[in-house]
Amino acid sequence: MRPDQSNLKSKIHNPKSAAINLLAYQRRWVEDDSKLKIAVKARQIGYSFAATLRAVFKCLEYKTTWIFLSKGERQSRLLMEKVQDHIRTCGIVARAAESTYFEGTSLKQLEVRFP
Repeated sequence: MRPDQSNLKSKIHNPKSAAINLLAYQRRWVEDDSKLKIAVKARQIGYSFAATLRAVFKCLEYKTTWIFLSKGERQSRLLMEKVQDHIRTCGIVARAAESTYFEGTSLKQLEVRFP
């Protein structure tokens, strides 16, 4: 069963009862459906938080796959932790998996599968 999209959206649209509090620029990022988005930003301002939230919403809405690439495994794991936080906040049950491909190489995949 797919989660009710209006319920998910209400978690960010109603500031008084929002389960996920976003700053104005984060909300605009999550709601922007442009195919290409460019941002001039600083570090540690919550863009990864907003990007992973958008990915969770879009994966649930369209049953699609999103790929995040990071410089290293640590950054990738941090992104996946944010995804898991969003999933828990929205009350969604999902499965996390980790795979290593091509033994002897450093290619790894961290994945969340939605129902």
